[in-house]
Amino acid sequence: MASIFTSMRQLKVTKPQPITAYPFQEEGVQFIDKHNGRALIADEMGLGKTIQALLWIKRHPDQGPFMIVCPVSAKLVWYNESIKVLGIEPLILTSKTVIRKDKMPDMKITIINYDILDGHGGHFYTMEPKTVILDEGHYIKNLEAKRTRALLRIIKDLNPRNRIVLTGTPIENKPAEIYPSLSLLRPDLFNNMTAFMYKFCEPRKDPKGRLVFDGSSNTKQLHKILTTHVMIRRRKRDVLPQLPKKTRSVIPMHLANAKTYRRAEEDFINWIAEEYNNCPKKMRAVKRAQALVKMGELKRLVADGKMKSVVQWIDDYLESGNKLVVFTVHQRAMDFLLEYYKEKAVFVRGGMSDKKRQESVVQFQNNPEIKLFIGQIKAAGVALTLTAAHATCFVEIRWTPGEHEQAEDRVLRIGQTADKVFAYYLLCPETIEERTSSIIEKKRKIISQIMDGKNPEDRDIYKMLLESYGAKTEEEEE
Repeated sequence: MASIFTSMRQLKVTKPQPITAYPFQEEGVQFIDKHNGRALIADEMGLGKTIQALLWIKRHPDQGPFMIVCPVSAKLVWYNESIKVLGIEPLILTSKTVIRKDKMPDMKITIINYDILDGHGGHFYTMEPKTVILDEGHYIKNLEAKRTRALLRIIKDLNPRNRIVLTGTPIENKPAEIYPSLSLLRPDLFNNMTAFMYKFCEPRKDPKGRLVFDGSSNTKQLHKILTTHVMIRRRKRDVLPQLPKKTRSVIPMHLANAKTYRRAEEDFINWIAEEYNNCPKKMRAVKRAQALVKMGELKRLVADGKMKSVVQWIDDYLESGNKLVVFTVHQRAMDFLLEYYKEKAVFVRGGMSDKKRQESVVQFQNNPEIKLFIGQIKAAGVALTLTAAHATCFVEIRWTPGEHEQAEDRVLRIGQTADKVFAYYLLCPETIEERTSSIIEKKRKIISQIMDGKNPEDRDIYKMLLESYGAKTEEEEE
């Protein structure tokens, strides 16, 4: 099993890394081919829809340029995976990106988020993509939404040959939501919205006498049409024998306060160079304590800056209908999530009585309305059974791999309904989180010491993290 603690900076390679697809992922790539590059991959979250799309690109490099449209929180995922699978560094468009037309021939893959489609629509026309991939395709479920109208207009104008839609929830509430994707994928079959709505959306009149299409009808027939002509869908339970016991994934998060964080990190690096490295040896312990406080502030800034992306990711996960165990480190992150999810969540934090801890566990295990268990890693990472979920999500990381492995195993316990679990790590690249995770990877070699009840790593990891910012080593201090 690959460790999660591989530095995201290491993904910037000059050649593709070997990728072994699971049989069901290979089937997904073949499905796209079978349907002439126009397909809806509707696998449940965590089954590698991104990898399937990139493997298809890898086998059809002549079908570029490739345009990838996704939520802002997924842009870094596509960037990193494109480098890893294809050996190609994509262009990421932002609201402030200025495109030079003389650079266009070099842009094999472009990544853009839905919300800025209108502002960068011209880029599509200059690029003339042969392939458009829509990640989280349910983002265009509303035909009245600005982003849906912009995308459908661009697709109609350019008529790209290949169109791939990825979403684990193609229908969130009603069949009407899938029509925009279907009309984009197969306009030859789905070219009459009114007929579709009357046949599959059970029209009715609301109290004001207006005709609405918020119901469902002829569902078996719709399912047959979808699976015959456009859609392949696998659930985790369908492919469990192909999966490892535990699957870990790093999900890169967007850092909204990047400028503030970069300034703080630069100030810290300068402080290390000017004060920490030049202080008398007898003051080193005091300076090290100050350094830990400053690093804690960097971690807090990262947590604050990525919370919007975090809740977007959690929202997408919850749309699958499955429960999720979320781990944090700081009280501030937990409070944000509890305020955001309110009645959907229970929690365990430091200082809670055993009775209250158990009440939260019972609620999560037995109440179908409770979708999230939010726990601080130190308080909830051990001695709890949370098998109502099959996945954990780490919003923040601590100092040792053992702490994370123990927390992951809260959902992998005797008596659970599935013997495969998923662990997601929501990390910001090129921050103190990446530095810490890279160091923890190096320390995994002595994980057995943690499992024996020892924990010699805390001081070492602090020291190594300081050194990664330019602090003198102990040998240099001597």
